[in-house]
Amino acid sequence: MDRLRITLLLLSVWSCNVVAFQSLLLNERPATIDFQLFGTSTSSSSQPPNECGSVSRSAFLQTALTSLTVAATASILAPSAACAADDPPETPVGISVFQLPSGLKYLDLVVGTGTSPGYGQLCSIQYNAYIKLPASKDDPNPAPVQFDNAPAYLMKHGNGRSVAGLDEGLHNMKVGGRRRILVPPKLGYVESGLGPIPEYPWDRWRLNSMLDKMVALKGGTIIFEVTMLSIMDDEADQGYYQDKGLSAEEYELLQRNLNQKTAGAQPGN
Repeated sequence: MDRLRITLLLLSVWSCNVVAFQSLLLNERPATIDFQLFGTSTSSSSQPPNECGSVSRSAFLQTALTSLTVAATASILAPSAACAADDPPETPVGISVFQLPSGLKYLDLVVGTGTSPGYGQLCSIQYNAYIKLPASKDDPNPAPVQFDNAPAYLMKHGNGRSVAGLDEGLHNMKVGGRRRILVPPKLGYVESGLGPIPEYPWDRWRLNSMLDKMVALKGGTIIFEVTMLSIMDDEADQGYYQDKGLSAEEYELLQRNLNQKTAGAQPGN
């Protein structure tokens, strides 16, 4: 059972106890509380307390409410086990770090042997995502914090709906390769609606919190560690991504036509 199901179960039990507690507040008649489920004998409020200790209904429900609230809160806010186990290692020795004119950096941990994606194609990737905050007085060497991971994620290359740094970092990546992409803030989550977005609410909360800290500290790096699983054509594509550059002959023809049009527009012609 994953954390989401556990959290929903705890919250449902908690809500049931809230209803029960409210009903008890409205009903002051004594009632018998069965403790057999907890390994103790059944006792009635009409009997004197024994050595094991009989508790009142309100005290029992208050304890249960407090415990369930703490458990649910901890389940939501605590980092997942995967987040703790998948912290990105230090840059391996002997691997080159490439920097593009945009400021994006990447390093290939495993070089793929397949094809690279073209604009308009669908990319299936596996990724872990982190944010590393800049050094500060309080923390001179902050560790990367994971906010998302996905065993399989489908995105369309070049459609502008993904983080620009991630999309750019995938362009010359090959199927079977594994790459660490270091995204500067200007190529990250600069507007709402950009993916990938974490699936669970606590991970989205962690992402928003880390982005706020990046703004406050005026820096930071978004890290995607990506494995290219497969590349496929989009059957619904209308060909908008297949525009190619002009050949030398086409460029010369275009330049000649523009010159003729400019000369014809001169006064006196």
